[in-house]
Amino acid sequence: MQKKWLTVSDIPAQGREFYFEDEQDWAGLKDNNLSNQEKCDNLKVMVEVLPQKDGIYFKGNIKGQTIIPCSRCLESSNIDIYHNFDLFEDFEQCHQKGSETGLLKFENGQCYIDLQKLVKEQAILALPDKPLCSEICKGLCPRCGEDLNKDLCACSQNAGDPRMAVFQNVKIEK
Repeated sequence: MQKKWLTVSDIPAQGREFYFEDEQDWAGLKDNNLSNQEKCDNLKVMVEVLPQKDGIYFKGNIKGQTIIPCSRCLESSNIDIYHNFDLFEDFEQCHQKGSETGLLKFENGQCYIDLQKLVKEQAILALPDKPLCSEICKGLCPRCGEDLNKDLCACSQNAGDPRMAVFQNVKIEK
C-alpha cells in the first residue's frame, strides 16, 4: 500500500483521490490475520479524502471479486464485492496527545491520516458475514464431516432432540 501515514496538510482543500489496485495492497489482510481470504486479485478501491473545517470526510468504494471459503462446506467460493462507504473523522480525536485509536493521529504539530487502516477496515466490512458457494449449499455432515454437496454420508439421520420425542406423535386438529 502507499505510505502508511499521510499528512493532512498535504491534502488540497478540494480533496484528493487515492486508488488501491495492486495484489500487494491486499497482502496485509492475510498477513495480519484480518480475513480468511484466499485470493483477492481484482479488488479495486477508490478513496476520496476531503478536508473539512472540523475533520476529514472520506468517501469511496470497493469493487471486485475475492475467493473465500464457503461458511457451510469450506470449499472455495468466488464472491463479488461492491461496497460504497463514507465516514467522517473528527479532528478532536486527533489532537488528544498520543491518540492513535482512529484513523488520525497528532504528532509534531501535524495531523496524519492512516489510509492503510481505512482501506483494510472497509475491505473487511465489504465481505459477507456468511459467504456461500451457492444458495443451496448443504454444508458438511456434523458427525463425519462429509461434504453433503458431493455425496450423502453413511451417518444415521437423527430424528431430532430426544427430549422432544414425546411430541412426535402429537396431532393438532384444526
